[in-house]
Amino acid sequence: MSQRRLDLARSLSCLILPAMLALLSGCNFPLGDTCGPEEMTAPSDLSPREGEVVDSVLPPPYLTWSNSADCEPESFRIELRTVSDLLTGEVDGSQAWWTPPTLETQTHYHWQVVPASGSRDGAASESAWFRTGPLCEEGHVEGYAVPPRLTDPSNGGVIDTLSSFHTSEGEAIPGVIVDLVWEDDTNCLPPDGYHVEVSTSPGFPHDPRTHAWNEESGLHAMWFIAPWVEWEECQRYYWRVTGLMPEPEHDQTSETFSFIVNTASLACPAFEVGPVTLGPGVGLPPLGHAAITGHVWHDECAVPEETPAVTPSGCISLPDGGLEANGVLDPSEGGIAGVTVHLSPGSCPGDAGPTDVTDPSGQFGFYNLAAGDYCVWIDALADGNDAVLIPGGWTAPERGVEKAVASVTLANDDDIRRNLLYGWDFQFLPAPAPATPAASIPASITALQNAHCRFGPSMVFDSAAILQPGNTAPIQGRNRESTWWLVMPSGQRLGCWVWGGAVETSGDLSQVTQRASPPTPEPTPEPEACWVFNAQQQQVCVVPCPDNAVPGGSCEP
Repeated sequence: MSQRRLDLARSLSCLILPAMLALLSGCNFPLGDTCGPEEMTAPSDLSPREGEVVDSVLPPPYLTWSNSADCEPESFRIELRTVSDLLTGEVDGSQAWWTPPTLETQTHYHWQVVPASGSRDGAASESAWFRTGPLCEEGHVEGYAVPPRLTDPSNGGVIDTLSSFHTSEGEAIPGVIVDLVWEDDTNCLPPDGYHVEVSTSPGFPHDPRTHAWNEESGLHAMWFIAPWVEWEECQRYYWRVTGLMPEPEHDQTSETFSFIVNTASLACPAFEVGPVTLGPGVGLPPLGHAAITGHVWHDECAVPEETPAVTPSGCISLPDGGLEANGVLDPSEGGIAGVTVHLSPGSCPGDAGPTDVTDPSGQFGFYNLAAGDYCVWIDALADGNDAVLIPGGWTAPERGVEKAVASVTLANDDDIRRNLLYGWDFQFLPAPAPATPAASIPASITALQNAHCRFGPSMVFDSAAILQPGNTAPIQGRNRESTWWLVMPSGQRLGCWVWGGAVETSGDLSQVTQRASPPTPEPTPEPEACWVFNAQQQQVCVVPCPDNAVPGGSCEP
């Protein structure tokens, strides 16, 4: 928006003193005689353009352009279009700006400039487009809280009109063009535009026939070409639109509409609007407001060339001595795109239902669900997932399986379950880092649980500090059996001893020397308890034994 304001300010500077236009080099006005019809060139540098968002009211946007000819046409004609209206204006050929009337808010405009001399038009400029705000930014209290509303084609509509496409050889090929149109019923526009999806499946998996139309758009409309070499009559297409906000959790996705292509007036199968049967035992979940989302990620374990003395970071040791990723999503681990995920109503293992395909960040989601039990599952060897995942194996939610499943219960129609995690360990990725001599890695411990660090290597010693899970400390020594480690926790002035069963060691332990234990503390004798008389002359047991105790008496029965 700051660049737009600069452009408008520059345009305004060109309007202050019309008599001095020729002196303002920033206005880019050509000097010279009036152009003949053959000398006129197409105007260029139209501004605003490329989807720029401008204010529709304060002030009205000034449309500017450049004339690269060495002469001036008699006039410029400006054509400003919306989906339904055409607004025109005309200015003198020495002028390179036009102020249209106040524009509508949240509207897309296309415009171009045509030079004219006498009764002849010159070459028109290329078409530019912009839209009017406001954007959903800070200051718009309500924000972008309403999903886009699909308007055309209507849900269940029939596309029965053919168009012609021409090849580079001039051959005309019939095809189908569908104008997808939607509206925003909120008070501002999504600043990142819209994500439009078209698919032959309501689960919107990767579909080579329609993948080119799963893209971003800055407009309220987008055209879709049904596969025009070999399209299928009675083919059903699903589409939806998502308004994109800077934070993905604020995105709003429309409901899913569908239409069919029937240019031959065939007796297509019954076409229901809403939930439909996809095949034997396969159905869409009933509509609600609930959702299930998740993440398929690369669980990384860089396996060294040789068996390491210490388990590498991100790995765990297997019973057979091998290594595998630890099943924990670390901040540095990325998602896996192109994995097909299934949603099956009912209990796991699940066998039918809509699908979704993970995006470049590894995210997937199922929306407009109703309360109930669902199974979310991924088959590593089906749906083309083998080409994406193999070789490797699942580390989450379960290891050693071909089909990773997770059971989800949506408590009500507005319940949302986020961040189902599916970890995949590629067999040969990532490549191991060059081996580092163990001697160069100082020995240390990492606490696995709350662990007392004591004044000596035994439980009889008092605690000097408590290590929290994840705390680390360098190792300074060991006892003879290497069951206790002398460490220096952060913030401590003196070392203390921690039991080896409560920590994980790393680094070169071969250089850790045995250290002597401090003297074992003498046990403190328990104070003697005795019978005494209280104020009511009753015998009571007290500790320690006072001077007025019953001679030779103790609290033993």
